Amino acid sequence: MWAAGAPGFGSAIAQGHVEAPDAEMPGFGRGFTARMPALLGYSGGPVVDASGRLMGLTAALPNPGAAGALALLTGADLDGLARRDRQVFVLGIRRAEAEALRLLGRTAA
Repeated sequence: MWAAGAPGFGSAIAQGHVEAPDAEMPGFGRGFTARMPALLGYSGGPVVDASGRLMGLTAALPNPGAAGALALLTGADLDGLARRDRQVFVLGIRRAEAEALRLLGRTAA
């Protein structure tokens, strides 16, 4: 699978694999976790499978550790640039669609 993002530094495309196909993250909902070198700045970006199907949206680092603080202080995701493998939570596309409809005040057809 691949994720696209808009990081300040580093690649805008990350390749990885599904680690846990069914996961839930408080504050985000259901989705899955993946292992990939996604940087801060990928949040909200698409995650697609090998066939190009949209699987979800990059949402968060489940265990950011010092990565978030370091990025805030330096303006760059130095932890992400140094690592080639990190756990990323991906909000499942159905959950993302439901949230988008909720924000628009609509319901699913």
